[in-house]
Amino acid sequence: MREVKNRSGSVRIQIVSRQNGKCKAVKTVGCATMCPQIEALKIQAKMELEELRFGKKQLFLSGQDEPVELTVQSLSNSSIGTVGPEPVFGRIYGFIGFGAIDGELFRHLTVSRPAFPLSKLKTVEYLYRYQGVLLDIDRVYRFLDKLKDSLKPFIEKIAFEYAKKHHGDTAGVVFHDMTTLYFEAPDGDGLRKTGFSKDGKPHCPQIMTGLLAGPGGYLSGYDIYEGNTYEGDTLIPFIKKISERFFTWKADCDCSENRAKKDRHNREKGLKRLEKRIKSGKLGMKNK
Repeated sequence: MREVKNRSGSVRIQIVSRQNGKCKAVKTVGCATMCPQIEALKIQAKMELEELRFGKKQLFLSGQDEPVELTVQSLSNSSIGTVGPEPVFGRIYGFIGFGAIDGELFRHLTVSRPAFPLSKLKTVEYLYRYQGVLLDIDRVYRFLDKLKDSLKPFIEKIAFEYAKKHHGDTAGVVFHDMTTLYFEAPDGDGLRKTGFSKDGKPHCPQIMTGLLAGPGGYLSGYDIYEGNTYEGDTLIPFIKKISERFFTWKADCDCSENRAKKDRHNREKGLKRLEKRIKSGKLGMKNK
């Protein structure tokens, strides 16, 4: 069996025979470009090679493997259990309510990410090798565009509704945190830019990721920013955006319209004061 690289970049898997020091192609099993598909062709080629050698496809070529073969034949589907992150993270996924999102792609990426935080390409290879799920890497990239454009508000709403069950309809305290995600790429783009790196990779383009969590660490929302964004400039816009979508300000039933307007004015004034303190670098300093 041999691999032959084509000019198009694909790989051709062939079964060959050697005669007089020369290799002659007996059969071409197929060609593919993705690693999972290439591995599947290799397995198919090995089975075809066994059939050509012995007249039938064999799983075990050695007599020492006979006990193992008999044991495997005695197994049934009820004897096999699921191994991997699905029994734990899959249940959490459904318990939160993410099962309302159509399609299995978001589920596969979400469930496998906490257990195996790999790149998108490595995640596709992991899902195929250990879970038997064959995904096209181009489909994953297209899905990420859909995730950002249309699914993000729906996902945040599901997470927020789940958080409300634990801290009630009102959240007196929210926690905001920023981190950086860097990319092993020579150049950046409109979003990925070089900046202050928390990973010690100042030469790599990066993005800024912000998370807003309520009491207990339950996520209420997230957003991404350009890699050279100052961390202090993200808090106020982020809180305003999330509060307009999810949080409501409650007042007593006997409050008049003027009182409600005054409350809104005080909140906006407080946010502006906080923003001013952040920009001046005085946030967290004790008043003397």
